[in-house]
Amino acid sequence: GASHQKPQALQRTIDVDGRRILLAKSGKRTCNATMAYVLREAHSTWNDKIGFAATGQLSWTPKYSEEDVGISQYMKKRTQGIHGVLKGTWSDFVVQEVRIDDQRVVNLPADDQVKAEDMKEGKAAARQKWLKFTLCKMGLDTISAIRIIARMANIPYTSFRFAGIKDKYGITLQEVTLMSHYSHRFRDLVSSEYKVKNGKIWISEVENCSRPLHSGELYGNRFVVVLRNVTLDHKTMHRSVRRLRKGGFLNYFGMQRFGGGSIPSLEAGRHLLLMNHSAFVQSIMSTRLSTNKQEIEAKELYEKNGSLEEVMHLLPSYCIAEKQFLEARLQGNPLQAAVSAIPFKSLFVQSYLSGLWNEACSYRIKRYGSKQAVEGDIILLETIGGGQKGKKMQKIKIVSEQDAKNRTYSILDVVLPMFAEGRRVVLPRNRMGKWLKKRMKVENIMHTMKVVEIEDVDGCCVSVDQEDCEDEMQTRPSKATRSKTFTEVCKFRHVVVRPQRMRSSVRRYSSVDDAVFRGLSEDLMNGGEGDFTALVLSFTLPAGCYATMALREIMRTETSHHYHYSLFREQLVLFARSNSTIAKISRARQERKKLTKRKRRRVRNDDFVLPFKTVFNVQANDIEKTA
Repeated sequence: GASHQKPQALQRTIDVDGRRILLAKSGKRTCNATMAYVLREAHSTWNDKIGFAATGQLSWTPKYSEEDVGISQYMKKRTQGIHGVLKGTWSDFVVQEVRIDDQRVVNLPADDQVKAEDMKEGKAAARQKWLKFTLCKMGLDTISAIRIIARMANIPYTSFRFAGIKDKYGITLQEVTLMSHYSHRFRDLVSSEYKVKNGKIWISEVENCSRPLHSGELYGNRFVVVLRNVTLDHKTMHRSVRRLRKGGFLNYFGMQRFGGGSIPSLEAGRHLLLMNHSAFVQSIMSTRLSTNKQEIEAKELYEKNGSLEEVMHLLPSYCIAEKQFLEARLQGNPLQAAVSAIPFKSLFVQSYLSGLWNEACSYRIKRYGSKQAVEGDIILLETIGGGQKGKKMQKIKIVSEQDAKNRTYSILDVVLPMFAEGRRVVLPRNRMGKWLKKRMKVENIMHTMKVVEIEDVDGCCVSVDQEDCEDEMQTRPSKATRSKTFTEVCKFRHVVVRPQRMRSSVRRYSSVDDAVFRGLSEDLMNGGEGDFTALVLSFTLPAGCYATMALREIMRTETSHHYHYSLFREQLVLFARSNSTIAKISRARQERKKLTKRKRRRVRNDDFVLPFKTVFNVQANDIEKTA
């Protein structure tokens, strides 16, 4: 019954020895399966080996599968995967931004405690209108981390600027800019270690700057990824890594692009793009993907035309979009104005359009293969212009019959257009283009953009400014769309991308949740002792590319958070079911019963508490080897 445990059973946390431990409810006497859910929450040290399982905010039913969002093809079909568990602990997935100006990796200093003197004052600093700082977070996406900082410092979250949204499940480092007008409030915040550095957020490298960061203004991202419990031999693993390094991977939008909450982002994004506000509200207030009882109760009350105040009170805190909508309606705003009050609603449209691009990429590979460019494909050529003031442009070209015969261009040069509202879309001149036009008609989005020929594009050039790379899809209803005058050309995305500066190593570890990669300063070298094998990879990807899609090429498994958490949980169940572990649990419970009522904590009758040291001092050699 452990695999069918309801998500509400993971909401109970208690304090043991000064640390927070998450417990599942156990109404029966069998505690071996329940032991698997005893997990640790993040401790404020960089080398902590805490997994995302400790947060207790999980979606047990996957919202979308990879097939639902158009991810279905591989570079090579008949290839053995190495499988493994992804993002088992926080330190298993480390992301560092790469600056666009000097291509240096954003890193933490040796002393990451920020002092108020780091922000200089005076006439020179007064001319600098922005502050720039390094944000390191763990267990939070970028938007949530910025909201926490803004709330604690009493600063509007719209005053922050960042280059990209980083993943929630891992340790990430990135640069963020803030208006210097709020520097005095920000100084009071960062000077106190306990307000910001709470085990999930660090702030360092605070300095003055002259301009803010824009979306996509980064060279790329540096990843250090650990794949746990890999069972193949070293030769097969290194062969898979070598194939990825040379051939690349399909540049799909990853599963995190489509969110992990209870809102069906694909349906909501389509309704929002078509300006169907009533259907959009029905999709975000639907209970189809909800797993939390309180959320289901609140949304069912809304469907029964209940009190908006009561619905807003019942909704959990993570239902940000729903609460902002209800708050706007309570203020007397009409439906369209209330929808406009939802923050980051453009992410829904981006999710929907990303799903369409994934489908187009799968069709291109299925139809023409992944070896070379074919006649009618669109390719990107040399870059024209550049500099701080000049726009950076890039030529596009249609592959001719002669180019295809001579194999002038490879699959790495092939791009596909990004659907975008109010843009002119250039389609390939082959069956791929016919498929895209048919797909646009089926989705009824032809009127939101205009299909043009490549000759209609001035000089066959498109803008590739870095500040637009991450935000390829402009999702705001523009005047150009309403007046049917389409000016800007759509962006293009490469079908296949090759990782850069890729390194790999094989390590062994002794415990299920043992830290394999302990810090950014550690070298990637083979070694370690234990019964488990892990593959450690480090590589750099361009802005807008997803590391999970690169790993999918060699793992040959689902990359969703739900799937890999289930695998990691199964390992914990095996860990808890070993004979020595059960014996220690029984002894811990007997010691617990001997304590006086004064020393005992107030817990419910169906909960139990285990000492921290008793739980996590069990070694891997106590586990019986299983298939």
